[in-house]
Amino acid sequence: MSSQSDHSSIKNLGKNTGIYVIGTFSSRATAFLLIPLYTHFLSIEDFGLLSTLLVTIQIMITVMNLGSRTALIRFIKEYEDKGRLGALLGGSILINFLGGFSVIAVSVLLLKPVFQNIFHMDSVGTIILLTAFAAFAQTICLHLMSYYRAVNKPFLFVGSGISVSVILIVASYLFLKIFNWGIHGVLYAQIISYGLITLFIFFHDVIFTHLSFDPGLVRLLLKFGSPLILLLSGDLVMSASAMYFLSYFNSLSNVAIYSLASKIANIAILILLLPFQLAYEPFVYANLHREHLDRLISKTLTLLILCFAIISFGILFVFRDLIYLIAPREEYTGAYLFIFLLLPGIAFQGVGVIGQSLLHIKQKTHVTGVSTAVFAGICVVLNFLLIPFWGIYAVILNMNLIFAVSAIYLLRKGIHEYPIPLEKKRLMQVGLFYIALLINTYLWHLAPAFVFYIIVPVSAAFGFFILHGVRFFADDEMRIIRQIIAGFRSRM
Repeated sequence: MSSQSDHSSIKNLGKNTGIYVIGTFSSRATAFLLIPLYTHFLSIEDFGLLSTLLVTIQIMITVMNLGSRTALIRFIKEYEDKGRLGALLGGSILINFLGGFSVIAVSVLLLKPVFQNIFHMDSVGTIILLTAFAAFAQTICLHLMSYYRAVNKPFLFVGSGISVSVILIVASYLFLKIFNWGIHGVLYAQIISYGLITLFIFFHDVIFTHLSFDPGLVRLLLKFGSPLILLLSGDLVMSASAMYFLSYFNSLSNVAIYSLASKIANIAILILLLPFQLAYEPFVYANLHREHLDRLISKTLTLLILCFAIISFGILFVFRDLIYLIAPREEYTGAYLFIFLLLPGIAFQGVGVIGQSLLHIKQKTHVTGVSTAVFAGICVVLNFLLIPFWGIYAVILNMNLIFAVSAIYLLRKGIHEYPIPLEKKRLMQVGLFYIALLINTYLWHLAPAFVFYIIVPVSAAFGFFILHGVRFFADDEMRIIRQIIAGFRSRM
């Protein structure tokens, strides 16, 4: 009975993840659809500057939100049952406004000298102001979109994200191609697209929840969410420090090359890790009293790594030649190699998601927040010390090292708080499978196209066959695989 229940739960989690995959990929694909616009209508130095501003926006969003997005998801079922959904949503929105106004003020008053030194520019005041307002527009919009996720309305969440994407693409094309506004045009497009969707969600749904403000509830949300600033900003601080130091010690062109490789490698996050996290966290928090939840989480970790291995292979396979259609080969030489080097570190981020969830089950957000801040600080120091000598290679080495060590640490701490039986044998098998895929793809990447596009997928299929041969897949997992294959065949 428990096996059938686990099978059903994995299918339901997979179904919700699939919905988020479609929506997230459709909306986040915007980042990649915009790359040709940026690389062809901005100089390589301006693209490097823009990449740095975009990661700065993400840091600002995290600080402005103060962890209230995660807090909303964590407490919404409890307060919905109490009939206090309006107070919960109203308090979380108030936190976003207070955080937003604070960050805008600090940015305008204090950050100008910092960015003048990093970018070697005298006039950065307008760019800083537009960057801060773009961050604020995204903060409010993403928070209101998370309401749909929290109340289990994935299609509305997905639809909002796709709408933002369409408006952003149109506005960016208009401001870059037609008006030739450069980086300023990109930032205007961000403000307009997120601002319009914010207004729509607010007047379409949020206003009808009878918003109210409870100081005690606001304090609860801040107590739970504020430590998450350290957790949620950790990766962003590492990425930002890499770009800041690459710009300061090397050049904005190196920032552009690294950014291009990073955006392509991060496809694995956009089409797997992020959608998985969107579906996984509400599922776990809603099933805390479920029997055998520990075993289900353990199995989920193993299958997540397997899916990541397959998607990583797909990225490397597809972008061998596509990368130089997106960006000029003569300016972005070497970016493909950096994708190979970035992917292993990203895999450990998936492990970290599981570790964080185990700690958050016990409301140990301070553990994840502080540990992530410490590891991010170490990475910043390493970037400062090593980038002057090794450039982009130093960034990738530091990222992989910190992602791996922090993920293992969080998983160990999480298992201590909420024990799960790790599938060590299967994790070792899928790890070897992943390494073999990377090595095989790299060995053939300089081969002629007809050789690469035949040998590499055949080798990958052989590796998958070996996994099946060593009985990696459990019976219930094989049933799911057969159902998926049967579904594809029925549509052909």
